[in-house]
Amino acid sequence: MWTDQGLPFVGRTPRSRQASYSGARVAARGRGVKVRWYLRLLKIGPHTDREAACALDQIVAGVSSICSIRNALKDAGLVEAGGHVLAPTGAKNTRWRLTSAGRAAVEEMMTA
Repeated sequence: MWTDQGLPFVGRTPRSRQASYSGARVAARGRGVKVRWYLRLLKIGPHTDREAACALDQIVAGVSSICSIRNALKDAGLVEAGGHVLAPTGAKNTRWRLTSAGRAAVEEMMTA
């Protein structure tokens, strides 16, 4: 389910839905700061989700948070795949970079 403000929440009972909604509201308050830090990081250069999570470990809690932020920015056209790198496990990981719109957004953010 989604609130009128676009916050996701779930739950099987009214009480659990209320708790989920409350958590979504709290998370939304800090999300803007996390998004700005992630965009600033990508201004430096492309990063995998794991690299970004390590670089921002005091600001963003883990890879799943980075994935959530990155997916929203990808949907907004600010981030795109920028190649791959091999993980220590041998799996290919995508390195994400800013699009031209993303670079413009960061520049605007930095001058505001």
